[in-house]
Amino acid sequence: MPKGVRKEEAARTFLATFGDVEQVWFVKDSSNKTTSRAYVRFRHHWQALSAVRGSEATLKVTWSASERVRQGVRGAYGIDIVKRLVGENQKKLEEVVKSVDVASISLTGFGGSSSSTAGKPPKNSCETNHVHFVLQCDNAAQADRIKAIFTAEMAKAAETYNKDVKGSLVLGGFPKSWNEKGLKFVFAPFGGLSSLIFDEDRLCPQPRRLAYVKARNQESMLKAASSLHHTKVGDGDIVEQCVVDCMRYRVSGWTDGSLRIGFFVDELVMKKRPFDLEPGPEDRELFVRNLPMEDSEPQILEYFQGFGEVEDLNLIKSVFTEELTLQGYVRFKRHADAVRCIESLTPEDPEDIDPTDLVGAWSESERILQRKENCYKYNLITEIVQMDGSGLEKIKKEAKLEKLWLMSESLQQKDLDAPPLTGRQVQFVGKATQEGQIKVLKELLEKRLEETHKKISNRLSQRKRKAAQEAAAKRGTPLKSAKATQPLQTPSAPPPTARTSTNGLHAPAAAVPPAVAANGSNGRSNSHIAHTTSSPAAAPVAPAAPAPPGAWMGAPSLPGGSWPVPGAAWNSWQAAAARPYVPPMGMPPVVAAPAPPPGVWDPAARQAAQLASAGGGSGGQASVFEMSSTPAATTGVHGDRGRSRSRRRRRTDEEKRNRSGSRRRRK
Repeated sequence: MPKGVRKEEAARTFLATFGDVEQVWFVKDSSNKTTSRAYVRFRHHWQALSAVRGSEATLKVTWSASERVRQGVRGAYGIDIVKRLVGENQKKLEEVVKSVDVASISLTGFGGSSSSTAGKPPKNSCETNHVHFVLQCDNAAQADRIKAIFTAEMAKAAETYNKDVKGSLVLGGFPKSWNEKGLKFVFAPFGGLSSLIFDEDRLCPQPRRLAYVKARNQESMLKAASSLHHTKVGDGDIVEQCVVDCMRYRVSGWTDGSLRIGFFVDELVMKKRPFDLEPGPEDRELFVRNLPMEDSEPQILEYFQGFGEVEDLNLIKSVFTEELTLQGYVRFKRHADAVRCIESLTPEDPEDIDPTDLVGAWSESERILQRKENCYKYNLITEIVQMDGSGLEKIKKEAKLEKLWLMSESLQQKDLDAPPLTGRQVQFVGKATQEGQIKVLKELLEKRLEETHKKISNRLSQRKRKAAQEAAAKRGTPLKSAKATQPLQTPSAPPPTARTSTNGLHAPAAAVPPAVAANGSNGRSNSHIAHTTSSPAAAPVAPAAPAPPGAWMGAPSLPGGSWPVPGAAWNSWQAAAARPYVPPMGMPPVVAAPAPPPGVWDPAARQAAQLASAGGGSGGQASVFEMSSTPAATTGVHGDRGRSRSRRRRRTDEEKRNRSGSRRRRK
């Protein structure tokens, strides 16, 4: 601590930049004076982590060994340090007292007090919140010797952890009668043991025996973990029968015994990922597999720097041993450098790929963090997590996890109790109670990614079809429908003339939709439209001047708010209107109905009047009524006013067929 910081309030103010401080306890010397060293406890782990990583050179911050010793086998050391410092029945303390010739040594602060029989420590020097030694000696040289002895014991404990605990199998639930001989008997079917140490979890209500064992090869250890977990073992003679727990030791976990499980998103199998999609211009990160583990991290970094400047290299470590795996992320500064790297890692022929070759793919983690700016144009975070977090909650319940987080360096984490990150990329982290939940979580995450990638592929296909339709519309070439067997045919006709309507605006010569040819896709003749819009004695139409480009339907917009001159499509409609009506095969010829007496309503007369008022004939303007009307009926109810009621009811079969045919043509 700085010189001016020797009180708790001053220390809280000084350390407030790192987070919320719960407790500050200054260490005192033999004369009971406050020193510059202190124990500081933060409210959250990430706050303490920021203090350890962000401390200045003048402020030295390390993790508390006292806290780890108090945690026992559940702490970072994985073994009971107190037992190794004190010994069985305090024998090690007694040996130190005799060798150094001191009055008393006491180790306290771990939930109880353990001292030698040579004396008791002073009452005013005992502090129960932190593990510490209390000595009664004659001079400072004796204190220094004792300090060196226990420093060496701590180093031995760290060596035991690295050699025998990391990467081992943790066996629990066996009775006190089991010894080294019995454990070797149990693991004989798996090739025997290479190392074995016993320990005890003293934080349980009832102390629980543990054994850290290592088989002779990794495959045997995995087989033993799956075969012995929650299994009844023992023969009842050499080994007492019991049900044991057998799991791989995890470097990271919680003090309540929960396991930390997790995966980077690119470690998951993605069967439906659209790999043929071109990368975006912002894609600069690759996920590589089969990295050479015989090379160190600087050597791997030097290899990738041969393609261009590297911004970040994250080599993934095993959650069991903290050793480097064969996978990692490499992020280049430029997109072109990443393209060169992935091209060199991807052979032209997929059959030439060896299972041990170094391969790479574009980072899915990077595309998730790009949100809708990625090459998918799709927000994967929203799809996986959902807006209200229900997606992640559903996976957590199905995997039976206590907690589940989606984490990344650039994602804001709302849960302050979330575990620390192991990399800047997207990762799923869960709090589990059993090792079997790892497989369940992985399968659920892979299923969710597969569903998400299916949606992305469907959207990409829709975008391609839409782009093709837009391109065809610009070229003026309609796309063929999957249901159509023949393309639509439009008959050619001379261009129409433009005439001025009553309001002074230029109107097209024939404003009726194009008639479908008789050999079109519907197989019907639409020449009946021409029966109501054409006249055999119509005057010939003079061809109009060609329309300049850029006009609607190939015709320019005339000044003064006028209608555009009709284009070529309107010419075909007028040509259809100029042809005389020919009844379909098998139908009777059309016979004009007699004129009704004055004052009697006649639909044919009304239609003729409307045509005349609209400037009927081949050069007149067509109306919506004309487009939907049918040819004038030759006979009908209104045309038989002079007949008797009984005679009107008795119509011939031909008249009925004629009416049904007209109805079909209207449809």
